[in-house]
Amino acid sequence: MSLTPDRLKRLVAYRERLEHLQEGKLGDAQRAHATREATLFATGERREAQFAIGAPSSGTVEPSDLALGRAYVERLDREMAASRAALVHSNNAVVFEREQLLIRDRKALESLLEKRIEEDRGQEGRADRATLDEVALRDWTPEREHQEERS
Repeated sequence: MSLTPDRLKRLVAYRERLEHLQEGKLGDAQRAHATREATLFATGERREAQFAIGAPSSGTVEPSDLALGRAYVERLDREMAASRAALVHSNNAVVFEREQLLIRDRKALESLLEKRIEEDRGQEGRADRATLDEVALRDWTPEREHQEERS
């Protein structure tokens, strides 16, 4: 199947749409990763702020306030663990989307290279045949053919 200019234009447009979609997926994965990083950072900041409050330096300390503070820190620790797991997951998603984009590009380049090599081989073959035909035509004379038949 030959590639006419119109068919080639449609193929290029299709490839550009695929690349645009793949780049969009990569961008979505990167944005999700950044959001999860920000969430982890914010949770860590809230945890540190809770520790900065500390216990009052004078007066009575209510055990319920201490238990409430400890429960809050434990909840923040669980949130941070979940955020870390989500961050690892989103990092894997970013790596996967980046690899998919590179694989697609590599396959496209390999296919174009193979096509180019086939075209070059075809042109070389045609050029070789034309050269051989030209040499044969120059060397061929009707008398020589008859002399070879007689011998």
